[in-house]
Amino acid sequence: MRTHWLRYGDLSGFYFFYFALLGVLVPYASLWLDHLGLTPVQIGVVMGAFIGTKLIAPALWGHLSDRSGHKARWARLAAGLTLLFVSGWLFTTRFWPVLLVVLAFSFFYHAMLPQVEAITLARLHDKGRYGRIRLWGSVGFIGAVIVAGAGLERGGIEQLPVWLTAAAALVFLITLRLRDEAQPARHEADASMRVLLRRPMVWALLATTFLVTASHGVYYNFYSLAWREAGYGEGFISLLWAWAVAVEVGLFSLMHRLFARWPVEALMQVAIVLTALRWGLNMLWPTEVGVQLFAQALHAASYALFHGCAITLIDRLFTGPVQVRGQGLYASISHGLGGGVGALLGGWLWHWGGGTLGYAVSLVLALLALFIFRQGGFRQCDSCTP
Repeated sequence: MRTHWLRYGDLSGFYFFYFALLGVLVPYASLWLDHLGLTPVQIGVVMGAFIGTKLIAPALWGHLSDRSGHKARWARLAAGLTLLFVSGWLFTTRFWPVLLVVLAFSFFYHAMLPQVEAITLARLHDKGRYGRIRLWGSVGFIGAVIVAGAGLERGGIEQLPVWLTAAAALVFLITLRLRDEAQPARHEADASMRVLLRRPMVWALLATTFLVTASHGVYYNFYSLAWREAGYGEGFISLLWAWAVAVEVGLFSLMHRLFARWPVEALMQVAIVLTALRWGLNMLWPTEVGVQLFAQALHAASYALFHGCAITLIDRLFTGPVQVRGQGLYASISHGLGGGVGALLGGWLWHWGGGTLGYAVSLVLALLALFIFRQGGFRQCDSCTP
């Protein structure tokens, strides 16, 4: 483990602090926005904007990175601009200024990750070992959820912008340790991308990731609010989020063993089925502690296992000179378009019918994703080889 950290410490450290910022934001942003007096629809718009910028940022930043050949340098620039703009929330209290700030800082925040994903996968000979590096992101998330939850319960939810600014500063500092990897020739990458984007299997995979990510919109935006409306405080809410990510960490640490034993395509389908089960439990028993402990444990499937399978299939399809662009396209379509649509849809669904309607639609989206994935031809372990 010590040798592993010495070899990949820059990457593990990046994932730790990058997702620590997310751990401060995701569980508590809706509570802070509600504290400012925003409506559920406005909360959905703000959180949709945070995720929606991922539709543009990864692809654009990946294109610029391909041209320059300096992935780490572009990641550092994005981190610095994230820090600059996230501090704007220290001075905003109304809907439009809050929305403009989130549009600015989230663009550069989302631009960072595909660069580092490409560096990580290029450095690894055994792709199954990705989980052992990526799990540090989950550790950072869970640590931030617990620490920020305790701090916000003592100091008040109005302190959230201070916590976010501090987390962004740590992300910027860790990017100073990243080093660049060799970049393939641009004309070769352009030609490979054109060929890949004609393949139905590519679009089936992207559609699957879009739908599963969109199905998380209600959960990410309103899970904490549901518990607070049931009379629970930020401390208890943080423990629920922390439990979900703790199980996620365990899954990431075992992912290489799962991939060695079962086809990635089969594991992907298992992850989607368990995602649908999770939304069904949230729909029927939204604040039953025992049920929700089990439902939160399914985060290991709906996020960790699903993401691990998706990024592995993307890496198989988008190889060599198109690796960065492939990761950027995956981030843009799934977490960008899917996350943005899910957040916006979640806000309206919560407004119209609360959690029952919201999670019912989430369940349908997951089942639709399973259908499309199976129709896309992902049945043999070597089916995604170009």
